[in-house]
Amino acid sequence: MDIVLNQAQTLLLAMCVFFLGTFLHSVVYAFRKFNIPEPVIGGLVFALVLTVLYQFFDINLTLDNEIRDDLMLTFFATVGMNAKFSLFKKGGSKLMIFFFVCVLYLFIQNLIGVSLSKLLGVDLHLGMLASSITLSGGHGTGASYATKFTHIDGALEVAMACATMGLVLGGIIGGPVSEWLISKHKLAPEDKVNNPDGALKEHGFNEPELVTTSSILQVLLSSFASIFLGTALTKYLASMGIDIPSFISVLFIGIIITNIFGLSKKLEFQQQSLDLVNMISLSLFLSIAMMSLKLWQLLDMAIPLFVIIAVQTVSIIFYTIHVTFRLLGKDYQAATIVSGHCGFGLGATPTALANIESVTNRYGPSPYGMFIVLIVGAFFIDIANAAVIQIFLSFIG
Repeated sequence: MDIVLNQAQTLLLAMCVFFLGTFLHSVVYAFRKFNIPEPVIGGLVFALVLTVLYQFFDINLTLDNEIRDDLMLTFFATVGMNAKFSLFKKGGSKLMIFFFVCVLYLFIQNLIGVSLSKLLGVDLHLGMLASSITLSGGHGTGASYATKFTHIDGALEVAMACATMGLVLGGIIGGPVSEWLISKHKLAPEDKVNNPDGALKEHGFNEPELVTTSSILQVLLSSFASIFLGTALTKYLASMGIDIPSFISVLFIGIIITNIFGLSKKLEFQQQSLDLVNMISLSLFLSIAMMSLKLWQLLDMAIPLFVIIAVQTVSIIFYTIHVTFRLLGKDYQAATIVSGHCGFGLGATPTALANIESVTNRYGPSPYGMFIVLIVGAFFIDIANAAVIQIFLSFIG
């Protein structure tokens, strides 16, 4: 029996699944420990229920994809609207170095995925899904590209599985790798990081402003404008023979809008409002994406995926120890940044920040390290990742 939901029903169900994930996150320690997102938790539980219904009762649920895609584009519009050119100036040389280190690893990550998929005799696009698309890009980027790889059975399921495994592994390895570096090199917090409040203010982290109706509507209006103009740009480029995903064009328009608005203090986006729209669109998008999982389609690809993800995990440990740590100065700040790089290199920015917090709770504060990881992980890595992915896709077809 097929059950088809319209937009309103899909959105309502997505909200219920999100709150289910929120409840489970609050009562299961492991979910909080590894910072597993609430939409992923609730969506996986719902997907398991759907699997039982399909296997034993032949019930198939079809959700509305249009509302899912609209939420995805809204999310990427706000990601672009977060990317202010002025942020590069505040981070200094270490911010630029870390950004370079992260971009270089995106190429390595995709080389590993494509090479192993060829060696294992599976589709090269499957290797891409087990690379920077999901590991550095997370669930949102993974789901968006999965919709383009229609020739892969269960592409969305593969993307969500890779992103979830990366999220867990990123939370597991970040702290231990950083702690090993601190112990081996006998590192201790420098005097300049002993005043975290002062350091945060120095780098632009002030008291949050009041969220208002106007500030929210400004973000929504700009998001919808980014979607409209970005979609039009994608269609125009397609007519010129240039095929790129709509979300990249939307993200690009978002960058232009935020930097134009940034020329005037009166037009700048209120950061909390921007973050709020960003997280709501991502949470609902992920809920719908996870609800749509057909878990029974993953079994045939389980072994290749586990092999690729295992190699990716070993790779980022080696890379952060021998490249990230060394290029950032081999000091305590660099050691904390390593834990963050492990976090969003395999999982997501919240995992990276949780890793840094676990290290600094034991060894002392590192606000500058936290700032660098936050800026690169939350804003600039998504933009660079989109460009790197397109480079690889242009070669493999």
